Amino acid sequence: MLFKIVNLDSYFGWPEGYAQEQSLTSSLPVEPGYQGGYFTLSEYYLSPTHLQGGTFRWMLDPELNLRIQHSNEGPYKRVEDKTIQGDNVGVPLQTGRWHDLRIDWDAELNVANLWVDERYAGTLLGLENDRGIGCLRLRSAAATIDQNGLWVASIRSQPRP
Repeated sequence: MLFKIVNLDSYFGWPEGYAQEQSLTSSLPVEPGYQGGYFTLSEYYLSPTHLQGGTFRWMLDPELNLRIQHSNEGPYKRVEDKTIQGDNVGVPLQTGRWHDLRIDWDAELNVANLWVDERYAGTLLGLENDRGIGCLRLRSAAATIDQNGLWVASIRSQPRP
């Protein structure tokens, strides 16, 4: 599967039946000129006009920095933390190469960990209390058509490692 999200109204809902503990990985190439995109995990399908719904929300900004939303209707804040070992987790992605984004969640604890290319990238606290996660939504951050769009090559789900 290879698809491209190019404008504000494009989104992809991926119903898998909801799971309390799961790991979801998406492989995506990032092209120069990409204008950013939003990622949302939810128990339920989100309508295109419902921008604040969803349990776990993060984005890639146009500079390819990861940003996490910590509160409903709040801003997406750049990940600038360090791990216990002192590694910077706020390093931006790079254009011209493929990246694997993985999110591991526990709906009972209402927490998820985000990974980029097998490197820890941040922790998300759930913004809603859900029984589990069953829908992934991808959405362009562009105000108009994003000619470079958000390419997604694969999405796979498996029990959490």
